[in-house]
Amino acid sequence: MADDEEAVELVGGSEAAADEGVMSASLYDRFDQWRSHRYILPRHYKLQTEEDTRKYSLWSVNFMITCSAINTKMLNPNFAIMCNPYSGNPASFESTSPFGFNSATYFIPMCTLIGVAIASIFIGTMSDRLGRKSLMLVLGWISAVGSIVKYFTRHTFWGFCISNFIFGFFLGNLPIGMAYVGDIEQNQKKKEQLLGMVVGCFVLGSSGGGIIAVLMADVGLFAPLWVGAGLMVIANILSHKYMIEPAKNVVEKPIDIDIEDKFTLNEDDEDVKRPEVIDQKTLWNIVGGALLDNIGSTGLFPLCLSPLALETYYAQFEMKGEEP
Repeated sequence: MADDEEAVELVGGSEAAADEGVMSASLYDRFDQWRSHRYILPRHYKLQTEEDTRKYSLWSVNFMITCSAINTKMLNPNFAIMCNPYSGNPASFESTSPFGFNSATYFIPMCTLIGVAIASIFIGTMSDRLGRKSLMLVLGWISAVGSIVKYFTRHTFWGFCISNFIFGFFLGNLPIGMAYVGDIEQNQKKKEQLLGMVVGCFVLGSSGGGIIAVLMADVGLFAPLWVGAGLMVIANILSHKYMIEPAKNVVEKPIDIDIEDKFTLNEDDEDVKRPEVIDQKTLWNIVGGALLDNIGSTGLFPLCLSPLALETYYAQFEMKGEEP
């Protein structure tokens, strides 16, 4: 009888141990689930905790802005040949009516820049509502498609101008990049450096985009558009992979691991008091100055083509066998 009771106790003890083991395994499983799935921090915290992730995100934004600027100015060296029906190039427009050579050469890039300028007015506010990354990707993919559409509208002057104007609306992502820097950087000096880099990438793409047309001169006047489309596809893929959407209405500040620095006063880290409302007079002075500066610098473009315009003028009469 005693042996039976002892056996029962052993069996009961083994069952309790088994139950305890099952419970421990269950707790470990629940802990792993809690750690891996339920309470993972949002991805935007990586902008604070991981320096490499932050760097790759910024570079993907800069690359997207550079590619957009390249697409804006890429065909500029070829406009003079496109708008000259007597250039001997079969890809030139048959007619640029009602414009002459000089006006048509200026009108094509103006169509793109007007679209970019109008879009830049609203694009910042739209990115506040829709998100920086999502809107950046939308503009990027439409720009890639736009380069292909512009290639297939190359047969007529007005068809090409209209496509340039429409897809110019989707090349104005510079304000998004500048707003993105403001979202992820709080330190004023570092923010100014990052903004300078963003603007520098835009200027680099604008000034260097024409090199593609020069290098592809023997391929075709409109062939660079395919390169532009390819660059936008690459930029979109990189942005989709590396760009991280910042937290809304939160200015992220990288976490400083060095504890001693937290107790050291640094002038760069002092809070900068910013006005809640922008002074309208100052704002419009800046806008007006930038507008006049662009008009003045862009207005030089036709003047630079004046010798070519004069040569074209005489060539048209010679082709017709008439005296100028």
